[in-house]
Amino acid sequence: MRIPAAVFWVVLVLALLELRSEVKLLAQHFTWTGLLYAVIHHKLACLIVVLSPWWLLSSTRHSSSRFP
Repeated sequence: MRIPAAVFWVVLVLALLELRSEVKLLAQHFTWTGLLYAVIHHKLACLIVVLSPWWLLSSTRHSSSRFP
């Protein structure tokens, strides 16, 4: 099943908006504890950001090698 590109970009932007304050805090004063806090308390957003390159690449591949 192909995921439309618009859905991909909307989900990615929403995840980045969720992480916006954490990224600002980490940019100002990075600590490993702050990074761990961001990952633990924003699991879904972090997962979306980490998996977005794979998701984008898998959605742009041709489905000719798959079963009909």
